[in-house]
Amino acid sequence: MPDHDQHNEFAEESALGNIYDAKLVKRLLLLMRPYRWYIALAIAVLILVTAFELVLPYITKEAIDRYIKVSGRKMATTQEIPGTFRLAGDTVLVDVARLSREQQYQAGGWEKQGKLEKASYYYFVSDGSDRAKRAVEVTQGNSALFQQYGDLYLIEYHHLKKLPPSEIAVLRQKDIKGVLDFGMLFLLLLTISFVLNFVQIILVQLVGQRFMHSLRLRVFAKLQSIDMAFFDRNPVGRLVTRATNDVDAINEAFVSVFAQLFRDILLVLALMVVMLLLDVKLSLVAYLTIPLIVLWTIFFRIKARDIYRNIRVRLARLNATLQENLSGIRVIQIFQREKENIRRFGNINDDFLKSSLQEVLVMSFFRPMVEIISAVGLALIIYYGGGKVIASTLSLGTLVAFTTYLRMFFRPIQELTESYTVLQSAMASSERVFQLLDEPSRISLAEKPVDIGRPRGEIEFKEVIFEYVPGEPVLKKVSFKVSPGERIAFVGATGSGKTTIINLIARLYDIKSGQILLDGVDIRELDIQKLRSSLGVVMQDVFLFSGDIKGNIRLNKLLSDQEVIDISRQVHADTFIKRFPGQYGEEVKERGVTLSVGERQLLSFARALAFDPPVLVLDEATANIDTPTEKLIQDALAKLMQGRTSIVIAHRLSTIKHVDRIYVIHKGEIRESGSHQELLKKRGLYHSLYQLQLGGEPI
Repeated sequence: MPDHDQHNEFAEESALGNIYDAKLVKRLLLLMRPYRWYIALAIAVLILVTAFELVLPYITKEAIDRYIKVSGRKMATTQEIPGTFRLAGDTVLVDVARLSREQQYQAGGWEKQGKLEKASYYYFVSDGSDRAKRAVEVTQGNSALFQQYGDLYLIEYHHLKKLPPSEIAVLRQKDIKGVLDFGMLFLLLLTISFVLNFVQIILVQLVGQRFMHSLRLRVFAKLQSIDMAFFDRNPVGRLVTRATNDVDAINEAFVSVFAQLFRDILLVLALMVVMLLLDVKLSLVAYLTIPLIVLWTIFFRIKARDIYRNIRVRLARLNATLQENLSGIRVIQIFQREKENIRRFGNINDDFLKSSLQEVLVMSFFRPMVEIISAVGLALIIYYGGGKVIASTLSLGTLVAFTTYLRMFFRPIQELTESYTVLQSAMASSERVFQLLDEPSRISLAEKPVDIGRPRGEIEFKEVIFEYVPGEPVLKKVSFKVSPGERIAFVGATGSGKTTIINLIARLYDIKSGQILLDGVDIRELDIQKLRSSLGVVMQDVFLFSGDIKGNIRLNKLLSDQEVIDISRQVHADTFIKRFPGQYGEEVKERGVTLSVGERQLLSFARALAFDPPVLVLDEATANIDTPTEKLIQDALAKLMQGRTSIVIAHRLSTIKHVDRIYVIHKGEIRESGSHQELLKKRGLYHSLYQLQLGGEPI
């Protein structure tokens, strides 16, 4: 037994290639080319923002080393070392924050050799200013705690606690002023960085919204021009997904990923350089975690690739099913299929939920693991760097700045890995969108179309063979000719190929072999827009657009309101339009659901008459119409068909008695042709159909 829970209502989307494709990215960038100056400006602002971000931790380092943690240790040496203070004899004061990077590495050797004393000193140099004089007065009042070497004053750090807070404030007044100045500078740079970030976000969002607008317009234009065979293979819900969800996913990738990619790469490279300049050994310790991040990201990519592809496929299936059920809600309720449809939609929804939960599961492992690896790197830095600070071979400011840089270093890496989810979705969406945009049309357009002016209305089929599915012909060598102004009809069982003939005349599909001629010219050599504008097609199921009544009559044709009224009167549509409060300005709900079948049919006649086509095609135009309305429609038809080549498809044979010729189609072939009376006399297929409709009564 077949499994009815399998969701095979529509053809599944084909499997796609690699989740990341440089060709796709290149095509996306080409689409963004009109906005290249905005993008260039956004990148320039991003570079400035990155520069400010790199400066801020360095300001913190300088504030700590210069003013917050002013510390030195004595060392006996006769060597002149830049950045040290000569005290007396062979003794110097070493402040590691004042040493060059090379000398800082030498300080590690001095520590191991025992050259550096254990005690740490706070020191200041008197420059003769009022602030320095007040500080000197503090030293004079506590001479037992301070040591003086010329203009240099020292006090052991643990002795600072013996001074009252007021004297400490005087002693460190220069440090407090320096910290305040650095704080104000930090706040200023932070404000400038905020403004630049604001400008950058505005620019990126502006480009993203305009790009999404233009891409969605491209998708819609493609859907408007593509051949009908494409819609036979693709449900509406899936195509709606292309123009909405998929375009949104691409835009999100641009805003969240591509716009930040340059900044993140630049920031990572700059941070690697800055950290190496601060301390090579600390940098190497930090880089130990990078292989772990890379391995974990590769593992995540392998696991996530198929998950995101499945999510896109299942989302398209979900939208397609939802659209189908909403479109057929009347049939569903009439035939009480609510429970069955809810069950089937529930199964599809369950599939989407399972795929989404798989994504959640993968991300729930991935993000915490990245955090753990980052924390491990930070712990190693604190352990190794903290030991160097204790040994006075690394300044506290350098360690603080390094931990800040390390957090900044892992942030873009984490953003890149987290944005992989967005990138996965965007690449899948890009494949689908470009697959749609690249869809070749099965309707080939003439390079130099023949201009026949206003057609006379002569239509001829010559040995036409057509098939929707290869190997299954719907029309088999069909040939007939309709003279200008002639009225013909096609009858036959359902599925015999009647409506297909209309579709072929309008070139909604192209034939496999044979010819279709309009005024003696193959329709493939005509301009397709002019060909279709010469046809007035009235379908059994009339489609009305949201808007008002007059808008549905004129469509895109420039007609005055009075012309619309005159046309409506000719086809008797004014008889019901006048009953509405808004009359011709009355709002038409989606698909015209507030109008009866007959009212929609009369509007379709008015629409056809408004375009004044030389060829009129009626596809079951009088089916399922009540008798009073049918009389109005028959009279409207007579006016509509006057002076035009008319092709009628009808199941109700009583409506085509007065046409010039009737063709009987059976299994894709024309079996009989002639007038109503001629076909009855033949006592063939037409005679049988007519008897069936009369219920066996004598003719």
